[in-house]
Amino acid sequence: MSNENKNKIKVGLVIDGFYPHIDGVVITVLNYIKFLKETCDVTLITSRPLNKKDLAYYDNLDCKVILCPTLPVIKLQGNPVPIVTKKFLNKVLSENFDCLHIHSLFTIANTILKKLKSKMPNTLFITTMHARYISDFNRYLPNFISKMLFKNIVKRINDCHTVFNINKKMEEFYVNSGVTTKSIIVENGTSLEMPESLKGKQKEYNNNLLFVGRLIQGKGIFLIAKALGILKQNGIQCTMHFVGEGPDSNKLKKLCKKLGIENQVVFYGKITDREKIAQLYFDSSLFLFPSFYDCDCLVKREAAMFNTPTIFVEDTITSSGIIDNQNGFLTKNCQNDFAQKLTELLNNKQLISKVGEQANKSLTLSWKQTIENASNIYKTQIQELKKAID
Repeated sequence: MSNENKNKIKVGLVIDGFYPHIDGVVITVLNYIKFLKETCDVTLITSRPLNKKDLAYYDNLDCKVILCPTLPVIKLQGNPVPIVTKKFLNKVLSENFDCLHIHSLFTIANTILKKLKSKMPNTLFITTMHARYISDFNRYLPNFISKMLFKNIVKRINDCHTVFNINKKMEEFYVNSGVTTKSIIVENGTSLEMPESLKGKQKEYNNNLLFVGRLIQGKGIFLIAKALGILKQNGIQCTMHFVGEGPDSNKLKKLCKKLGIENQVVFYGKITDREKIAQLYFDSSLFLFPSFYDCDCLVKREAAMFNTPTIFVEDTITSSGIIDNQNGFLTKNCQNDFAQKLTELLNNKQLISKVGEQANKSLTLSWKQTIENASNIYKTQIQELKKAID
């Protein structure tokens, strides 16, 4: 260990799938690596990529890396399938981590908790719940298998010392599912910043609407299209911007054509240029995110950075912390209600502006702030664990 890391706490970040697969959880872990290194000695624990050329990415990552062997060809949901060997487990054990922070409770973390936790009495085990999991299981598996897998997830959460929930509704969901482990709310952050080209510019509230995310049914993309179809029938002009890719992309395009709104909908595909994304947020009056799939979308915070408030479906987990007409907007899961909400708001730009300002104040938490909070929790709980052992 270098002299620089000698007095830092040793933290292992555990996630089954990492680069080249990129999603919200991977982005979260990348930010943990970026900001934890200031106060912690960080190690990423993940699966070895299938393509050897991707190993160069890990060689250049700004932390130590422990790669778990994987099956040579098979992929599960786009990720390689890890084979947790004795050699890999011994490597994890030999690091003498002060804290293992688990970001996916699947093969690697499941095996570490079952086979190593009893051998690591001085290690703090924390897990962050990024998803409900049961909804993902139900999409692909028979009901009885989904229940069995979810029951195991709950058991593994309860094997940890602490669970980080990303909002209050997520905490309530897991408590109602049988989780008894100590819970702390640690919200997600955002790394998107206001580009220099936009600083000082006056935002104009027009009829531009925006969605950013995977194009899948669970994110409410068809609800958006149907609501826009109603607006067109009522003679209300607006332009919808969809950023992202996904398995339901073609279905969405066909629906837009069927509804006769294809000329007022723009599909960008995936955008990696952060300045271009920032410009779209800035140019939009409303961000539409009627998702039942997400638990705490990062994009609502990005939109808020540019005073662009979000419309959510009420009672969804991702709408946690949103108060209608104060820091966001809520509507029912119904195309008529959604269309009515859009109509009211597009005729009330003053309200959009006011709520956008409040969204900026209440939702724009940076990753640096979030992870400084997490680091302080590590330190406090590591000390508590040591006292309990002594």
